[in-house]
Amino acid sequence: KFVGMEYVQNIKAGSADGPIRVQFVGKTVSTWLTMAAAPKTEVLTGDGPCASVLDRVPLAMVTRNGAEACFAAVLEPALNGRTPTVSAVSVEQKDGNAVIAVRVGDSTETVTLTPSNALRVICGGKAVLESK
Repeated sequence: KFVGMEYVQNIKAGSADGPIRVQFVGKTVSTWLTMAAAPKTEVLTGDGPCASVLDRVPLAMVTRNGAEACFAAVLEPALNGRTPTVSAVSVEQKDGNAVIAVRVGDSTETVTLTPSNALRVICGGKAVLESK
């Protein structure tokens, strides 16, 4: 279905309408993918080549079909054996902007992206990053 899939091994595939969570286990640190929910999301996990076809790295591919699709995800490193701090990601359209909410512990951080690619990040009720 996709170019290069002949190099992907240990494939597992499924679909989800809810949030997606994938753990990529490393020697001392795992990377966690937390993705916002959307209907009819297809998920494929496996491993693919890195420096060579014998050097394998884990991968996840998330696809959606339709006239348009919106993806919002967080990649978070966490020491092996520790729980990641991001527990949820959601996205909604507000006044033409994509507003992404990231649940971290007891608080929510918000990222707003405008159609002109202006970006604003709010943490603890304060703007911590704004593009010009």
